[in-house]
Amino acid sequence: MMDAATRACCALVTLFCLLCAPPLHAAERVTSPARNGGSGQIPSGFERVVFNTADGDWVADIRLPTAPRQGDVVEIHSAASYVSQVAAQATLFGVKQIALARGTTLRFTWNSHLGRWLPGGRIEVTPGPDYRLPVQTQKLGYLYLDDGHHAPRIGLPGNAPEGALLAVQSMAAATAQILPDRVVYPATLQLQQGDTYVFRFHKALDRWLLVNAPERAQSAAAALQVPTSPRTRVDLRDGQWQATQTLPATAGDRDRFVLRSTASLPATITAERFARPAPVELAGGDEYEFMYTAATRTWHMTRHPTRRVALSALADGRLATASVPVTRVVASQGDTSPQLALPAAQEGARVVFNAPGDRSVTVVATGLSERVGASEEVAFVVGADGRWHRETRTIDILSLYSKASAGRLGASAARARLVQAMALTNEALENSGANFRYRMVGLRQYDAAPGWKKLNDVVAALRDAPLAQQWRNELKADGIYYEGTESGCGLAWVRASAFNMVATGSLNCGITVMRHELGHNLGLSHGGGPAPNIMAGNAQPYYGTPLRFSAEGLPMRNAGEVDGVAVMNAFSAAVAGYR
Repeated sequence: MMDAATRACCALVTLFCLLCAPPLHAAERVTSPARNGGSGQIPSGFERVVFNTADGDWVADIRLPTAPRQGDVVEIHSAASYVSQVAAQATLFGVKQIALARGTTLRFTWNSHLGRWLPGGRIEVTPGPDYRLPVQTQKLGYLYLDDGHHAPRIGLPGNAPEGALLAVQSMAAATAQILPDRVVYPATLQLQQGDTYVFRFHKALDRWLLVNAPERAQSAAAALQVPTSPRTRVDLRDGQWQATQTLPATAGDRDRFVLRSTASLPATITAERFARPAPVELAGGDEYEFMYTAATRTWHMTRHPTRRVALSALADGRLATASVPVTRVVASQGDTSPQLALPAAQEGARVVFNAPGDRSVTVVATGLSERVGASEEVAFVVGADGRWHRETRTIDILSLYSKASAGRLGASAARARLVQAMALTNEALENSGANFRYRMVGLRQYDAAPGWKKLNDVVAALRDAPLAQQWRNELKADGIYYEGTESGCGLAWVRASAFNMVATGSLNCGITVMRHELGHNLGLSHGGGPAPNIMAGNAQPYYGTPLRFSAEGLPMRNAGEVDGVAVMNAFSAAVAGYR
């Protein structure tokens, strides 16, 4: 038992420790990458954090605090020449990143109830029959509706900075309608209690583009209904299942349906009009996404399963069915089957065949007998005549990597980069509906000439470099792709002749350079616009085409661009015949 003096001493020690201990949640901190250990991770534990970037004190990636408390505020300012990317998955906007350019300020407040960072400067609706948001001057906008601040019709701002984001959130019991007059595509913009819509402003389009929307569920046991949101989900499972799922005859422009199944039995998806016919079987584990375009009154399949089958697993090399849009048959070295027999023809069915690396295989069907050479990837499709046809031709490429590349990465890694780059290029061709694929017929190290400092030097010299052309002729390669360490990112001849069929890349840039530069070889120039296709920013694995769409519903061909896929398809036969 402690006496009074001892208790007093302990009390004084305790008081001293409390006074000296740092607060668990401090009021404010002003910091920057340099003062933050070079990190873009904004620290937790502060009621308010100001994070500044500037030239010489900059970081590419910025992340919001990971352990915020209710009401914590973050302000991010940029005075830097370079653009940073702020990770934004935990924000109300739900996008991956928000660009932070010079002169931009982003403000967020943590809402524990929603588990989200909310943008600063919340706007509340002035009650009335209509409410039109004022012109947005900031990067981030936030409109909030509740029972006391509500209008049945909400109009979006007439203008905003390029790439500005606007979140529209409702906690009101009454439903509101977002007016379509300032939206690129007038999807079903019904705003119900608990909904959040997110839009991005595109100056070139002078409109807002929908980037996030609430998802409504519909039952798979009943007829599918006209949607009340741009996103509708249908889950098939045992007890909630019908053999046929028919998409509604109409919907808002760019409305989407996602159908997925865990059911024991397969179902079939139908529609009044598909943009492209295809067999659409929905089995357990499958997921499809369809998007409606009002201009054509058709449903576009934007995501679908691919059945993958090993040739060695097929009895007598016979494929029994092609019940999904794409069936991929893969042969490996050592497979002994001399042929692949395609199934009964079904409109729109496609089979992609990857031949083994050591031999050819004959693909047969009624009226078809086609030899697929070693390492070729060839697609076959059922045409309007109800028969199987070869869909793609093959362009052969000799791939070269410089001695300097091998020295920097190691020979194995240098080779792996080129193999992966070609796989991504062929993936993009498949995505885009191109009528050709590339085959790498050679992968060799090449000693760059001492005078090669820029890719300009390389792309000119390789056209008649003796050793490179000797290898090309021996392998019957239609063209050459080179990757080295020279200055530049990528360079290639546009609409290349047999003499000029050379494209180049550098370790200075990523492996998607190949698909861009080979696009030049096949006749494409640079493009630009909101759809970041391969020739317009190269962010998405699609060549320019009006028949494929971005995640935001934009056609993959920008205004003023040529139909890149049509241009390449028209030229591919000539290129495939160069050797």
